[in-house]
Amino acid sequence: MALTGLIESHRRRINAVLVRGESLSLDQSEMRADMAKYACVLTSGLVEVSVRTLLRDWCTPRCHPISLRYVDSQLRQFQNPKIGVVLDLIGNFDEAWRTMLETRLSDEQKDAVNSVVANRHRIAHGDNVGLSLVPMRRYFYRCTEVVELVDECIQ
Repeated sequence: MALTGLIESHRRRINAVLVRGESLSLDQSEMRADMAKYACVLTSGLVEVSVRTLLRDWCTPRCHPISLRYVDSQLRQFQNPKIGVVLDLIGNFDEAWRTMLETRLSDEQKDAVNSVVANRHRIAHGDNVGLSLVPMRRYFYRCTEVVELVDECIQ
């Protein structure tokens, strides 16, 4: 299934932030670091919103409106999408989906999602993070792969 317009819009927006950050000169290191932090926050949101959207989209044609309202209320509580939380949520829908996703995820993809979420928390709390654009670009790419795998596994 093609990813929804909302998910693609988020991906394009984050990519544009990374491109703008990468176009800054090396002597603008503080601004480059700020762009990496901003991309990190957006990427964490991408994973969260994408998983929610994909699961809701799967349920919409299959659920009675009352059941869908309940699913929506449960999905709104999904936050901090560390990979274990994503797997648990997917498994709540179908254990086979969880198993398939868990089997297909690479360690690098899991680490990327967990790093993005952990860095987002540190950024939100004003902590210093040593995040630059190069690893953030890699994290973003791996997180988009995770979103695509979730989409494939729930179909």
